[in-house]
Amino acid sequence: MNNHKQVIARIQKDYEEGYSKILNPNRVCFHYTKKELLEFLNCAKDLSKQVLKDIDEITLRQDSLAVKYKARVNQICQSLLRFSQKVEILAVRVGSNHETFEKYLVDNHINDSEENPDKQKLFEHLERQEDQETNGSTMDDNHSIRSSIYSDLRILQTDQEQNETCENIASASAQITIEKCFLSPKSFGNILASIKNIGLHSTAQATEVALKVLLKVDECLKEILHHPTESEYCEMLFRCSFLRNYEDTLHEIVKNSDEDVFYHNYEEELKKLRDVREDSKRTNIQKFLKILTIIYPKCKDNFMNRYGWFRLLGEFGIAIGSKTLKIANAIVKFFKLIWYCILYFLSRKKRRAQYQSFISSNNYGTFWKLAKNEGGLLPRIFFYLASPSIKMHQEIYIPRCFERLDSEGLNQSMNVFVKGLGLKKKHRLLDRKTHHSFLMHHKSRLEVTLTNFSLKEKRNHFKIEIVSPFEVDLDPDQAEDFKEPQECEAILIHIHGGGFVSKPSSQTQVYLREWANEFKMPVFMLSYSLAPEAKYPQAIDELYQQYRWITENIEDSFGLKPKKIFVMGDSAGGKLATSLTALSICKQIRIPDGLLLFYPVLLLRYISYTPSRAHMFDDEIMSQMVRESVFEAYCKQVDADNNPFLSPVLLPKKVLENFPATRINLAGLDPLHDDGYKLGYQLACLGRDVKVRDYRFLPHGYLNFTHVPMLKQESNEAIKDVSDTFRELLIKP
Repeated sequence: MNNHKQVIARIQKDYEEGYSKILNPNRVCFHYTKKELLEFLNCAKDLSKQVLKDIDEITLRQDSLAVKYKARVNQICQSLLRFSQKVEILAVRVGSNHETFEKYLVDNHINDSEENPDKQKLFEHLERQEDQETNGSTMDDNHSIRSSIYSDLRILQTDQEQNETCENIASASAQITIEKCFLSPKSFGNILASIKNIGLHSTAQATEVALKVLLKVDECLKEILHHPTESEYCEMLFRCSFLRNYEDTLHEIVKNSDEDVFYHNYEEELKKLRDVREDSKRTNIQKFLKILTIIYPKCKDNFMNRYGWFRLLGEFGIAIGSKTLKIANAIVKFFKLIWYCILYFLSRKKRRAQYQSFISSNNYGTFWKLAKNEGGLLPRIFFYLASPSIKMHQEIYIPRCFERLDSEGLNQSMNVFVKGLGLKKKHRLLDRKTHHSFLMHHKSRLEVTLTNFSLKEKRNHFKIEIVSPFEVDLDPDQAEDFKEPQECEAILIHIHGGGFVSKPSSQTQVYLREWANEFKMPVFMLSYSLAPEAKYPQAIDELYQQYRWITENIEDSFGLKPKKIFVMGDSAGGKLATSLTALSICKQIRIPDGLLLFYPVLLLRYISYTPSRAHMFDDEIMSQMVRESVFEAYCKQVDADNNPFLSPVLLPKKVLENFPATRINLAGLDPLHDDGYKLGYQLACLGRDVKVRDYRFLPHGYLNFTHVPMLKQESNEAIKDVSDTFRELLIKP
């Protein structure tokens, strides 16, 4: 490795300047040269070979830890071998012309075919596994979509299938159409031959991050070879998950465009922006930089020190939760909880080992249970007590009143709107006074039921929570005399996050009540069925029912006449809020006057890579396992690659041109960060009213940390910034 001392020194320096984060939070954009890319690839190739030698030595051991982790180490060994082969092939492709690379493929037999008679058996085995998962069987490592059976399948592709794959990738749409059976090095070589230009900046950035991980894995292996401990084994398995992800998505990384918003030189573009005053003369990236605000903590060192303690708190909670979740007996669970709290408080190695073992296990079933447990009784009580007082907090239930939307119905709505076929708008046949008189003599099919509501009836209705600084008349139609609706500046429709699998609505009470009181603004908190029981698109359908019911009946059922309607969503709720806005545009119903997104999920592709994805491998909240389990729970067996209602960054231009004022609030340490940049960039290029606020050093979910001592100050400041956003949107014409 002596030949790569300068590269390794540069990598280690960036790692230290980035506060030991895999992705340096100080870096906003990523710009590289071809020489740097070649240096990274050659260094990664040699270092991965050294790591493979050490892992081979570990696999030959017979001690208890080596036997315990033998199967998983063997999987890592296979993945690292493919990693090393792909990096070597890529280095040749980058460092040579197309003809030389073709000759290299032939000389090294990389495009030879290999038939395997066991291929059909593997497919049959996979189908049986999927049937078992569909029938509700418990998911473990053997049922993971990243299990070894899928790894074996990568090598079993025939030449014909490889060629078909290459043709799909080289198609005009430039979209990867490969399924979850990822590519062998041979298929990868064929893909590189079919791609005209390699994405320089994306490939260099991902390889630089992979080098940081390889160096960490190398350190772990040296410790294991000299003094093996369970902690070091878990650390190695945890780190290798990124290398596996890099190898799995490399065919996507190499085709990313150098013109993506993340790979421009922002400093140079900002200098040019000062000299260009007319919007028509600005480039797309300059239009985006004009609406982008980057916010840093007042003292980075102090903040990152506090953030380090916050990460330890998250690690502590996940370690205890994953260890005690499966204990059924409440008394035993209580004493075990106390025991593990003491043990993990005193022993960082044991705590770290349990956390990393769980995160790298791909045990989705346990994660779903752990996520749903987040909204337990004690957290709900705490957040309700910690929330500001409010005049009114009421639950109501409404029936289904509009057509049910399935995947086909959503796609049809989008196609009809984009093709300009048009939809007939529905208008109220009676004015409100006549409508009130009609309701006095007829039972409304939109009746809000508040009492004597059985559990069976609740299952067929949708729950809406109303938080308001003043009393809202929930039955204005029952009054003997007609009353004009009460005017208010705005109402806020909120959609909670939780990775589609949990409902942490009690945490949102803290800031929602604060905004409701400050702006005299009633808040409607919508609910939706949770995954994995409720798959896509059930959540969108339920939210559509509630949103349309509120917007079309707010005067009659609540006696309110708002001047503006805002829709807000955080995390998974941000994705649903964006999809709901797009659906309201396609259906030509009431479009919100403002859309507020907080660290939203805007790209639900299984195979995708942007720079911020690297945060998954040292983030306790949004790890790689969390991303995979969300995909598995919410949209498994759905064609997610080109579905704009699953991935709003894929929304057609005609839909985005009708978007309302949009405010996107991002977290710089969030793996989902770049998706918000993409949506903001698209809207800015179209000249829409959009602003992006990037809290450079904050993690995912920062609005919910108002009572976490380490991040309390920054969380409260972010909430105050949202208040400024509401003031701005309220005075807009």
